[in-house]
Order: sequence, then structure tokens, then C-alpha cells
Amino acid sequence: MKGLMIFSFLILLFVFNMILVSASLGIGPAKIELEFTPNARHEFKFVVTSDDPENNIEIYFDGELALYATSDKQFIKGSGEILVTLLLPDSLDKPGNNDLVVRAREGAPSGNFIGAQIDIGAVVKVFVPYPGIYPILSMDIPDGNVGERIPVGIKVENKGSETLAIDRIFVDIFAKDELVHTINFVPVVISSTEEKEFSDFFDTTNFRPGDYLAVATLEAGEVWKINDTFRVGSLLFNITNFTQRIAAKGIQKVFIDVESLWNNPLSGIYADVFVGDGLTTNVSFRTASVDFLGWEKKTLEGYLDTSGLKGEYPIEIILHYSDKTNSLKSTINVIPSNNYLFLIIVIAVLVILVFFYFYRRGNRSKRGSKK
Repeated sequence: MKGLMIFSFLILLFVFNMILVSASLGIGPAKIELEFTPNARHEFKFVVTSDDPENNIEIYFDGELALYATSDKQFIKGSGEILVTLLLPDSLDKPGNNDLVVRAREGAPSGNFIGAQIDIGAVVKVFVPYPGIYPILSMDIPDGNVGERIPVGIKVENKGSETLAIDRIFVDIFAKDELVHTINFVPVVISSTEEKEFSDFFDTTNFRPGDYLAVATLEAGEVWKINDTFRVGSLLFNITNFTQRIAAKGIQKVFIDVESLWNNPLSGIYADVFVGDGLTTNVSFRTASVDFLGWEKKTLEGYLDTSGLKGEYPIEIILHYSDKTNSLKSTINVIPSNNYLFLIIVIAVLVILVFFYFYRRGNRSKRGSKK
């Protein structure tokens, strides 16, 4: 046991020391992006920071462009600036991003101190255009409500080496498999490594609440497509679940799960709950009010006095939001509390039996090993 405690202490000491060390070294800026230009010369200033002014830090390079980079310093003590020069060649064979990683590595810990060498890096990304035309599409279309004008935006980046002449660009809106709306944009010409943004609005007055699919299409000799989904909401709050079984033990908490189908925040949502047939039994309570964000799901809480209740009763939950209501009728089962006590006793007995079974089995194994 003593050996185990010592080993655990050493592990904790090692982890704690690594956390301290890992927070002591930094380099910035973390990322720089630029377009490839043949034979271009670029200079970058990086700041290396360390919590230890005596820390010996080595500067070196990694990545596809490491052979084309130099630094005015190979070592820094503590914190300081370095000037990195990148001399690009006539051409690079790999299209897309080619990386230069500027790395800072601290020296090994001195003495018998347990620690780890930290090695961090900042990256310079040089983009080389793809052969021909190479459009990259992205689309932004937020959720909205019925009757609102929802914005839709498309960004087209020409990552190819040739000019992109768009023949047609549009967005189709689908409700399940049915086309319900089309948004057309004015075609343009986009030079190599340039980008263009398209934006418009569409009216949802005739839309039904629910989920929709937006498909953006770009035609330029070839066809490119991207998809996105969005929701059109209505001022509706639904009751999705509630406490249907409860113990007859005085005042008990009742939970009511509610989901918002509205895109905007709404405050002051609560429920009135009626239990009984209204004749021989009639118990009611009101939950606390809760504020909702758009499309949010939350649980309302209230308290039911189960005194004198036993068995199954009708229940009606009336949900209040804005100037509207939504209701649910069902049943709730009030269970005598001794049922729960019996269940607890049964579980306790089973746990004890399982414990003694494994205890006796372990003793038999020990006696067998001694023989």
C-alpha cells in the first residue's frame, strides 16, 4: 500500500509539472496565410514568449517550405522577437496549401527535475492555385419564422489558376422532396485566387413551419453543388413529455418537457396543471415561468399535493406562452409509497446476496491457493 501511494504521488507530480511547463512557452502570430507568387520574398516577425527568463529556446523550421526559410536567430533566451525570411521558388508542384512551420523548442530541464520539453509552432500557409478552374462554394442561410424574409448568402472562391466565368448560379429551396422556391443570382467572372459573395432574401409567407433543404448550384462548363438545412418556425410551444408516475408521498415535484418551434427568444412560459375528473377529485397547480431561446428545449417544474390520491387520474396541462396556449390531456398514475419501499427492500436484499456470493467465492479461492 505504501509503495502504491508513493507511485501515485510521483504520477501526480509529473502531471502537475507538465501542466506548468506546457503553459510557459508561446509563439505568435499563430497563422499567416498568403497566395503564391513566383520568386517572391516575404519577411515575418514572430514573438516568442516564455515565463522563464533563463529558458533556452531553439528556433527551427518544419513543413514543405522549410528549405526556403531562414531566421535571424537560431536561439533565444527567455522571450524575444525573430525575423523569418521566406524566399519562394519559381514554382511549387503541390497545389493547395504549402506550409512553413516556425517552431520554438525549449531546452531540456536542468538537474533532476522531472519535466518535458515543449515544442510549439506557428504556421505560414502559402496557397498554390489548382490547375484550371476550381471553385469553392460556401452558403449561409439562417433559421427564420413564417412570414419573415430570410437572408441567403453564397461565397464563391476561385482556387484555380484560370478565370472562372459563371454561366448560372442559383439556390433551390426544398420542403422534403418538393421544390418550393428558387433564388437566382447575377452571373459574374471571378479571377484566379479571387472570391465573390452573392446575397438575397426570400419571403416565407407561404411556407409551412418545418425543416427545409437549400441546394446551391454553380454552372460554369461543369456543375458544382452544396447543401445546407434551415428551419422555418411558428409561434408554437409543444409539450413533449411529463411525469406520468408519481409516489403518493405528500407534495411531489412534477416535470413538464417543452420545446419551442419559434426562432426568437420568448419569456414567461408557464403551465397550469389540473389533476382529477373535476367532480370527486380536483387538484391543480401552476409551474414557475421559464424563458426560452429560439428552438430551445426546457423543463418546467411544479408541485402536486398527492394527499388523498391513489391510482390513475385524468390530467390536463395548459401551456401559456405569449398570448397563446397549447394543451395536453392524458393520465397520471399516483402510486402508493409502500410500493417504492418494497422495491427498495428487494434491491437491497439482492445487493447483499450478490456481495456474500462473491465474498464466499473469494474465500474459497484463497483456501484453494493455500493448499
